[in-house]
Amino acid sequence: MKCITYYILLSIVLMAATACKEKRPAARSHSPALDSITRGTAKRVDTLSTDSIWARNCRLITDSIMPRYKDLVTYYFQKYRPKTCGAILLDSAGFEDFEGVQSIGRIHLNKPPVSVFVWPQLNWCNPEGDTYYFTDTTLPRMETESVCCHPQSLFPVGDIDEDGIAEIGQYNSSCAGHYKSLYVYTLHNNAWKEVGHSTFDIFYMDPEKGFRQYVRKTGKGRFEMLEINETYPRKEAGEKTWLKYSF
Repeated sequence: MKCITYYILLSIVLMAATACKEKRPAARSHSPALDSITRGTAKRVDTLSTDSIWARNCRLITDSIMPRYKDLVTYYFQKYRPKTCGAILLDSAGFEDFEGVQSIGRIHLNKPPVSVFVWPQLNWCNPEGDTYYFTDTTLPRMETESVCCHPQSLFPVGDIDEDGIAEIGQYNSSCAGHYKSLYVYTLHNNAWKEVGHSTFDIFYMDPEKGFRQYVRKTGKGRFEMLEINETYPRKEAGEKTWLKYSF
């Protein structure tokens, strides 16, 4: 009888000890980057100051991406330093498709040919797309809302307004679909101003062959742009229209 009572008391004590024991939650790692991906938001690095991120980005490009153009890179980082916007922390993955610095011809007709290169978005106030920069630093950069920009997508179309500075054409792609656009810009008050636009179906137009033949000058300040649309039923040549513009 004493043995039974002893075992009953021992069981009660063990049950009480188990009930009072604190249960620890499972440990879980915290990753801000993972949280950003999970939430589907753009990655911001709030632990670093804008100045610190800007300096890191500049070093990344001068050391790894464009080591032969350190002075040019430094100049653009100083010129376009964000005053009120947060900087985006870049890494080498953002430059996997970097195509280098490529010549596109003369813009200022009394100066040597100009080269262009493409960088991704640098701060949160820029349009969410790539930006064209020129080796001639008197030319302003050209911001876009496309992430499918290439140096060869810019091309001079001649001095349409006869001011000594060639107008620029741009092939613009949304990265998907078969309808694309051509734009023509003129330099006005130290900014690129759109003065012409046409669309085309790449079924009828091969971007690899260039675009100069799709813009033609018709007089001082006047030009035409070729637009090619799909026909129903589909024909081999498509429906061609020369759009008229002046500025």
